[in-house]
Amino acid sequence: MQWLFIVIFMTGVTSHSNKHWIMSGEGPFGGWQEVKYCPIGQVIIGFALRSEPDQRGEDDVAADNFSAACGFPIGSRTPSTWIEGNTPGWGHWTGNQFCPDGYVVRGIQTQVEGYQRSGDDTSLNNVKLACEQVV
Repeated sequence: MQWLFIVIFMTGVTSHSNKHWIMSGEGPFGGWQEVKYCPIGQVIIGFALRSEPDQRGEDDVAADNFSAACGFPIGSRTPSTWIEGNTPGWGHWTGNQFCPDGYVVRGIQTQVEGYQRSGDDTSLNNVKLACEQVV
């Protein structure tokens, strides 16, 4: 089984699994940061997303940061390490969301707003992670 490593830095999402990169939709704003990994022997078991709500006529940011919870596939859902981007810090973190015991993050789906031309652009708005049972 190949483990999925997720790197997300607010204009899109890219995955690195066995040296193959997959990129989701990407907006024209922002930039990629360094790749970060869970410690050896650990995998992504959960996440939190920091986002800013609609600013009602002001400049919208939407998702501002993603934090991946690293831990062991079986056992406590208390992560030993969180890996996240270095961003300014607009908005609020969601509650921590974890795969059940015995499951790990195996996939990601992103919601990315395209370029609006005359509207306010936000790019990445939301993510869903898929959990898979460890065999």
